[in-house]
Amino acid sequence: MTTAEARVARPGSRPSLVLAVLLVADLLLIAASVEAQRRGWSDGRYRQWLLRTENGWPEQFAYAKEATSAGLLLLLWRRTRGGVFAAWAAVFACALVDDRLQIHERAGGWLARQLSLPEGIAGLRGQDLGELAIWGVLGVFPLVAVAVLHRRSPDQVRAASRGMAVVVAGYAFFGVVVDQLHSMTLGGPLDRTLGILEDGGELVLLSVAVGYVGALLVAARRTRPAPEDQEVARSAASASSSPA
Repeated sequence: MTTAEARVARPGSRPSLVLAVLLVADLLLIAASVEAQRRGWSDGRYRQWLLRTENGWPEQFAYAKEATSAGLLLLLWRRTRGGVFAAWAAVFACALVDDRLQIHERAGGWLARQLSLPEGIAGLRGQDLGELAIWGVLGVFPLVAVAVLHRRSPDQVRAASRGMAVVVAGYAFFGVVVDQLHSMTLGGPLDRTLGILEDGGELVLLSVAVGYVGALLVAARRTRPAPEDQEVARSAASASSSPA
């Protein structure tokens, strides 16, 4: 069994206390945003509580969870030497930079203007098409690294990586698919509902990501060889290498 196999175990099925706290915070932020919208508090100090507000409290919370996920994945990589975890950390780092700097929105708008992207394709604006193209460019390199390193990993690491893929796919569903559906219904009866579903879903999936990676890290720590086991292994290796 390799070092990575010995140190990565499947996380428990019960949500951790940290995950529970994060999910409660998510629900409170979503509820605060819905209430602020219902009361028409879209200006002034209450604007910071809206899910859609750039750099508002919900977005700041999302940034913190993206950074935490990336950091925990790097710790998991150092502990297990599973390179795929470093690649997953790069995925979250790219998401953080994109969200913080609004790269796909700004670059997507620029691309739509430069290429005169058509309007109305499948209900999408030229801006939407540009954003999808930029998303593809930003995501291709870290995701290719994930795919390559995943295939080279031992079974236990691949199992953990598959779980990470499910979480990231859920996050991408809200951030890309629901986002595009929302852009198609701006001003319509589903505008507010899809906006809450998009931003709220991203918040929740980021909490799940933090909880999942944290559980993997704890499991890796628990399965780390004990000092006496390491000493026995060194003694056995020394004996096997000594001349008969």
